[in-house]
Amino acid sequence: MRVVLRNIRSLGVAAIVVLACCLTSQAEKRAVAVPLGEGDALPGLCFFPDDRIANPWPGVVVAANAGGIKLTQYHTYCQKLSDEGFAVLLVDASGYPESLTPGKDSWRKMPHHVWAWVNHLSVVALLELNHDWYARNIGCAVDFLRSQPRVDAKRIAVSAFSQSANAALSYASGRRAIAGLVWNNGGWPWILPYEPSKLPPVLIFHGEADGVYNVGYARKLSDELREARRDFDCYLYPGEKHMFNIYYDLDKPGDDHKPALKSSFDHLVAFLDRVLRKQARREPSPVRATDDERRDASGSSDMTSLAK
Repeated sequence: MRVVLRNIRSLGVAAIVVLACCLTSQAEKRAVAVPLGEGDALPGLCFFPDDRIANPWPGVVVAANAGGIKLTQYHTYCQKLSDEGFAVLLVDASGYPESLTPGKDSWRKMPHHVWAWVNHLSVVALLELNHDWYARNIGCAVDFLRSQPRVDAKRIAVSAFSQSANAALSYASGRRAIAGLVWNNGGWPWILPYEPSKLPPVLIFHGEADGVYNVGYARKLSDELREARRDFDCYLYPGEKHMFNIYYDLDKPGDDHKPALKSSFDHLVAFLDRVLRKQARREPSPVRATDDERRDASGSSDMTSLAK
């Protein structure tokens, strides 16, 4: 009987230790205000690794699509990057008012889908008037992350989505270089000026069934980078729609583990390891397309790199 009680007590202590470790290993998440100058600020969320991970940490600015900063899917994305040891700053570089965003709901469902298009078109209207502010906002977010004492200012990348991806191209080819750019689901017609020959290493993600931005611009950008002899990887996913590599259905159990999300995130971490940590690539878990979907690099690609 004493042995049984002793074993139960030991198991109880072990369970408490495990629980404590789980609770203390959660990455730091806090709301911040990114200064834009002249008293203006951009709302942001910082996701920092656990203190037990050696710092200074490499950093990633995640530039959400218009009105996206409240969306749970972005928080999941940033949390996962933080768990990999990256200091992450999430911003909506469009500056769309947080009070007008739908919150944690899925933007692909009515009526939030309509509201998402309102967000999108309102930013488009501003871009028609002037576009310098968009790249400048991304630059302010990068500078803010660089200024954090536990972040390595020389190891910063930007992962930008949709319209923000277009603005990030313009910023990344400017004078203040970043170590890498992840271009997610961007494209024509709202492309800001950029210079391919001045871009850092670039990782391109695009779904071939994207109904917002045609996949053709991902191929065009790949061709430009190849001609400029820049370091890049391009992954085109057959059958996947806009924002496929961050979106999952909040109401569908297990949807956050769907193959395209896992595959693209593995590619993302491998790229960031290479450009920020100078580590060798690790092999991701590929998601294979059907034979009918497989084409050569001049057309579609089933997660096959079009790099270099």
